[in-house]
Amino acid sequence: MKDFKIAAFGGLSAASIEAHLGLYKGYAEQTAAVMTELQAAAKAPSTAAVLTSRETLARRLAFEGNGERLHELFFEQFGAPTAPAQGDFDQALASRFGSFQGWQDDILELGKTRGPGWVATCAGAHGIENYWIDLHELTLPAESPILYLVDLWEHAYWTDYGAKGRERYMRDLFAHTNWDILEQRHARAR
Repeated sequence: MKDFKIAAFGGLSAASIEAHLGLYKGYAEQTAAVMTELQAAAKAPSTAAVLTSRETLARRLAFEGNGERLHELFFEQFGAPTAPAQGDFDQALASRFGSFQGWQDDILELGKTRGPGWVATCAGAHGIENYWIDLHELTLPAESPILYLVDLWEHAYWTDYGAKGRERYMRDLFAHTNWDILEQRHARAR
């Protein structure tokens, strides 16, 4: 489990950030517990006796493990905000979305999707694209590195922004992003 130091910013309160980090801790603890159970199940004497348990653990591992990793990528973006760079990431966004602002507008539009989920900007076989992720285990095209991530489950914004506050929350995230992290992710993806 990683340790994140994120101060309150925009309309996002310290209490909400702490609650969100606590949720992440739960994903990390559950991922470790599932891994322990999987190791124990592998040593079981009868495959038939653990088949149902094994299947359940594998499904839980996908949900818990991805929940842990998605939160790590999300929190990593907000440790120390920087100004957007005019680097390769910015050029790639402009190539796909017309401009940096066009990319942000597309994220804001995807953020209107009903229900909980994530918006992820990924590099993949078809270049940079924004995706909607419903649940942690129902994620992205295979081998698509995540460049930017927005948590749109209610726990991330509801307390401070309310039911209709997603757009304001996302704009605050943009304003508090460490764009150097995104440049680094983009460089690794290339």
